[in-house]
Amino acid sequence: LCMFLALCLLVALGLGSETKGPAIDSSDRALSYFLVQYERTKLAAADFQVHEYWARTNPTERSTDWAALLGQRVKAMAFLLKTEARNDFFVEKDKCQMYNFFVRNGFEVPPFKVFRTKETFKKAVFNGSYASAESTLKPRAWGWPRFVKCCHLTQASMGSVKRLRTPQWLAEHKGEINDWIDDKWEARSDDKDRVWQRDGNKLTNSVSPGFMVMAPYPASYNEAIGHYEPFELKVEVIWGRAYLAVSDRHYKTFYLRDGSIETQDEDKTYSPLRRLGINSWIATEGHLEKTWELAEKVSRVMGNPAVRVDVFILQGFPDAIAINECSLSSAMYYGPHGQYLARMWFEGITNNWNANSTFTENIPVHKVSWPDKRSPNSLTGSSNRMNLTNQTFRLTMRYVSDDGKIIGPFLLRVMAAIAMLTGVGVIQLLRTRRCSATHCSKLCSAVKRLGAQR
Repeated sequence: LCMFLALCLLVALGLGSETKGPAIDSSDRALSYFLVQYERTKLAAADFQVHEYWARTNPTERSTDWAALLGQRVKAMAFLLKTEARNDFFVEKDKCQMYNFFVRNGFEVPPFKVFRTKETFKKAVFNGSYASAESTLKPRAWGWPRFVKCCHLTQASMGSVKRLRTPQWLAEHKGEINDWIDDKWEARSDDKDRVWQRDGNKLTNSVSPGFMVMAPYPASYNEAIGHYEPFELKVEVIWGRAYLAVSDRHYKTFYLRDGSIETQDEDKTYSPLRRLGINSWIATEGHLEKTWELAEKVSRVMGNPAVRVDVFILQGFPDAIAINECSLSSAMYYGPHGQYLARMWFEGITNNWNANSTFTENIPVHKVSWPDKRSPNSLTGSSNRMNLTNQTFRLTMRYVSDDGKIIGPFLLRVMAAIAMLTGVGVIQLLRTRRCSATHCSKLCSAVKRLGAQR
């Protein structure tokens, strides 16, 4: 009888290869999801203070077109730049300012070094002197490949990121790298094919040229493309609450707050998944809960009611989470969910969900930090730095191999289990080399579970 019931359960769960559910009207599915999230987002907005800069750049004309609302925001930011020299948008349009903002406010990012002079950068990129610079990570983790990003070019279509594969590859391609640096130093962003092109270019043209070198975030095995790479979830946060996350490698996958998962096919139709066979670890290892929390904290520190936060996650280590970047004018296509993202943002404005609660700082958004006081949007129990110092992330960054993978993943899982199950920080445990009998008992249980997973 037990075997029969187990077999029935397996069939019901659809275990095996990835299976799609029956065809549905995706717009109806998106509407049903919106209606459930509406009250929850409204509740989050009631406890959300908007930075006065974002309050002044909120859209004023109703639209269900997500891009149209973002265009209104960009236009308002361009107006404030012209009339008041406000450049708070540097928190996203200047990548180097953006990463400094993350570090000042206690968010984890891969190690990086910023350069604002071209010749200094050229010397550093070839002699590797940047790897000895101060970092949020000590000891520093500079594996390969490494990435060069342009501070002043925000669009991927501009070729603003250069991958430095290995030390040997870098030496063999010195001429190519020099030419690329010269070309990108003179280039300026162009928001072509965007409804906000004219106003968007006014913003990015005010950003000074610059470069940054960034260490790799550890890679996970992406079953959709068949090899290892850093895995990223792009999260839209509305009124301080994450609405959905998107993975857009190979094909788009939408992760929703109700636990459901949707995929976009080549013809841009959407299907629900009964069970996620490809990259199922994202849902089963608890990464989504961590991703929602982190993205919402970024939104709250900014005081921004509509922002996309891109988050790195690592297979096997849900606590080794880090930020890649953020976006104020995302051109991401959200299919049937786009109109409801727009509606949620504008409903909060017109219905005054946050009771016009705003806060003002005497410095631009991109220079804001909370070293001595709590953020106006601190969550219950959060410290002034939002409790984001992440020992698991720092530990994994120490063990990145030259191909971007984690060295000794099973060992690191055991270490992560110690921190999670015993409440003892991994670094602290390694330093003291001591733990109580209770800790040892919990650790033995954790090792058995991890061994079974392996």
